[in-house]
Amino acid sequence: MKLTKKKVLIVLIILIILFVIILLVKNYLEDNANQAANLTDEQLMVQQVEDYTSDKVIPKQFQTLYSNYEGQNSKNDLYSSLNNLVYDYLPNLFNQINGINDAQILNLFENNKSEIEENLGIRNIEDFTNLVKYLQTIKFDNNEFESSEIDTESYRSAGQGSYLSFIIKLKYENLDQEINLRVFFANMTSTDPEIIYSVVE
Repeated sequence: MKLTKKKVLIVLIILIILFVIILLVKNYLEDNANQAANLTDEQLMVQQVEDYTSDKVIPKQFQTLYSNYEGQNSKNDLYSSLNNLVYDYLPNLFNQINGINDAQILNLFENNKSEIEENLGIRNIEDFTNLVKYLQTIKFDNNEFESSEIDTESYRSAGQGSYLSFIIKLKYENLDQEINLRVFFANMTSTDPEIIYSVVE
């Protein structure tokens, strides 16, 4: 009899412990649900925008792109490309082109063709040289990227209708002048390269 009373007591203690654990888990889940429910619509929208814009640069006046671009490519491709350009590729390129001459520009192009095409969409030495010479006029010193803006007056069709072209202005911290580049954004998914950056003419 004593053994059965001990067994019953142990079973009761285990049940009480399980009950307490279940209550604690239930309260924890309810607290999390209440916190999520207490987020305002504005906070939810901010959170969704932050999730959407991570690893993207969305320029000011981007809404004009929606009314001017009728192509098949995702605008997210453009925003991701801009992110790579302003945070990674341009700062590295500025370091590579500092003080180099025409022969060194040619050498840089020849040794980095695939990287240049991937990041700038440029396939020939003339376009690359023009871009490098323009960038060399800018006193860039590892400045932090601040913002970008589409020049809404610069939209035009290019490449016999293969591209929508526009000027983008890039602003970096403590840099007196903006970096202005012409962007060519392909209309068809089959057009390669999809995005080209060049000097403004």
